[in-house]
Amino acid sequence: MDCFYRYLQWLWAVREITRNVASLVLVDDHDVFQGNIWGEGGLPAAGGNQYLGGYVNSPDWVNLVQRVQCGHNPDPVDPEPVAQGITVYFTRFDYGGVTFALLEDRKFKTSPDGIPGVPVSDYQFLGPRQEAMLDSLSGSTNPVVVVTQTMFACVETDRDGVVAGTEDSGGWPKPGRDRALSSIKAAGGVLLSGDTHLAALVRHGIDDAVDGPVQFCGPAVSASYQRWFQPADPLPDPTAEPFTGRAVNGLGNDYRVLAVANPRRTQGQVLADAGAPASDSGMTRARATACRSSIRPSVRSVSPRGHGTPTLTARTHYHCPAGRTHCPSTWSEPPSVRLAPDGADWRRSRRDDAGAGGAAPTSESSDLPGRRGGGHGRDRGRGSAGAVGDPGRGNAQSAAARREGLLDGSGVLAEPHPGLGPAR
Repeated sequence: MDCFYRYLQWLWAVREITRNVASLVLVDDHDVFQGNIWGEGGLPAAGGNQYLGGYVNSPDWVNLVQRVQCGHNPDPVDPEPVAQGITVYFTRFDYGGVTFALLEDRKFKTSPDGIPGVPVSDYQFLGPRQEAMLDSLSGSTNPVVVVTQTMFACVETDRDGVVAGTEDSGGWPKPGRDRALSSIKAAGGVLLSGDTHLAALVRHGIDDAVDGPVQFCGPAVSASYQRWFQPADPLPDPTAEPFTGRAVNGLGNDYRVLAVANPRRTQGQVLADAGAPASDSGMTRARATACRSSIRPSVRSVSPRGHGTPTLTARTHYHCPAGRTHCPSTWSEPPSVRLAPDGADWRRSRRDDAGAGGAAPTSESSDLPGRRGGGHGRDRGRGSAGAVGDPGRGNAQSAAARREGLLDGSGVLAEPHPGLGPAR
């Protein structure tokens, strides 16, 4: 199988984004031909069994995939390879007045089968080096956006409406997940992710209080494996939208679902009809002003037959009465959330939200068969991409304007906003 050819097919499909927008790509489990990955710091999977932790395929193959998909990303902040010489690409950088951090939330994870004699509190999630990078975000004076592979909680229900808890999600292992969320909260950051094929906006809980950062999970562009979040009983503390509220999953992750874009036809987990599943694209806009930073995620249904999931839009504000560019300690919640009908024009406020943005179109395939988080079907897509900045068209706009994030979503030079770009 020609992995490079398949990747070029994916690039061809998203070329209208990558040709105009500075784009970042992450490597997920299916990209290296595993149903799930608990990477164990790069160790080989014992007997080729992914559930024992580690990588099933050769390190040369894994590095090849990472070079193809991530070779254009900014350099890693700590490039030392992990076991078997597998390279890393986690990094942080500033662009358009926003501080971005890219995580690898699978490469260092401990397998749920565990290590004999090691308590769960010592299991790895991101590993010490990535945790140190997250700790450093608190010194940023910009809005902070953390891009990662998975939702930091298992946000889905089974066919009986029971809130699930699978260890291939970012909710496992919980101690490391909680440390990561605490660091992101201290930086006033929000998270962007994909993987689960279900668009959702969630506020995470840490230490039994739902006061952690907000995470937006974009949908899959092309996946036949569906997930949904439809609890059988109403949840406490809901928003105005259905199937929202506070939940605790089987991993002990406490979170509040602020909005979810369930597929219109649920309970059909594997569907071959490309128009029926929730196959969409997601976008997040970030705007910084002198006293406020705003993060606005949205997802709009795009399908050959014009049907799929409803549009989900939300806005999260960070207020700073002291007048600093960024003040995470005074973050306000809840954001405004609404589900719009199909065909709603989510671009109508584009000029008002001009600034650095992050789109997370994902085309990850259906899960491969497996015990935990595994579904059915074949790997038919490519991994996850995040696009940052505003698209320019040709060379009509100045490079300086693009660097400052002053172009709106169509590439039109927008009116500068106070505080956009580096702190003044």
